[in-house]
Amino acid sequence: MSYNVRLTDKAAKDLRGMDGSVRPLIIKSLEKLASTPEVGKPLTYEFTNLFSYRASSYRIIYRILGEEITVLVVAIGHRREVYDRLRKIIGL
Repeated sequence: MSYNVRLTDKAAKDLRGMDGSVRPLIIKSLEKLASTPEVGKPLTYEFTNLFSYRASSYRIIYRILGEEITVLVVAIGHRREVYDRLRKIIGL
């Protein structure tokens, strides 16, 4: 089964703003998520229902929308900053 991978406007902006050497790594990781979205680590506490997939020093934060067979990417960023940015995105 293959899932659709959709990016929020914010995640798409994150991807566009990435260095040209990092972008292909992230795109390859998104392709991996399309085939096996369960490979990511389930997040806890305020990030319940979200997953994190490691792509080198970067993280792809996403939600699996089973009823739509969709992986919704909410944020992409370096591991130092992505969780702080995620708090802002979801309003915490």
